[in-house]
Amino acid sequence: MKGYDMADNLIKIGLYGTPGAGKSTTLQIMREICLGQGIPVARIKLADPLYEAQAAIYKIAGQALSDFYDQDGELLNFLGHYLRKLNPRVLLDRFSLRVEETSQRLRAEHTVPCIIVCDDLRRADSDHVRSHGFRLGRVVADAASCVRRREVRGDRSLGSASHVTEQGLDEIVPDFVVENNSSLEELREMVKRVLEEWLR
Repeated sequence: MKGYDMADNLIKIGLYGTPGAGKSTTLQIMREICLGQGIPVARIKLADPLYEAQAAIYKIAGQALSDFYDQDGELLNFLGHYLRKLNPRVLLDRFSLRVEETSQRLRAEHTVPCIIVCDDLRRADSDHVRSHGFRLGRVVADAASCVRRREVRGDRSLGSASHVTEQGLDEIVPDFVVENNSSLEELREMVKRVLEEWLR
């Protein structure tokens, strides 16, 4: 079965996994594969409001972030928990708006199948994301590899993989799984097979 509605011409993919599993790397591989086929790929991050709050806190503290998506894991864990506590829909409503805006833009600009990817899905968001027609994919890697990758990418602090905001991943039933315990070449082959199934 194809992963998109012919009338809609959109493939929507939500990626989830423990921090450092390789969700953003998987997205980058998807982009590279699709670029070679002339297929547009757009990214929507659920956590954009958290990154906005992180940037504001760093500015107040007189510290500079080199990139909007720099990750202070401890701070993002805290913000994710308390912003959801203040407003459980704080991420979901923004996500819905972004999905609608992005879908309209892609339909208007392209006649080929287009792909929308959310690469920072959490359990609290999974039902909402699926309700928008997203297929959910789990990226899995062993704990040691996840920690090593987070250290290599230079996270400002390492949030806890057992934090409340990271819990419940096993409760999500994935539409596909990719393993990221070996080489980038093997990860690329797994991602390629998933895309080929949906784009055929």
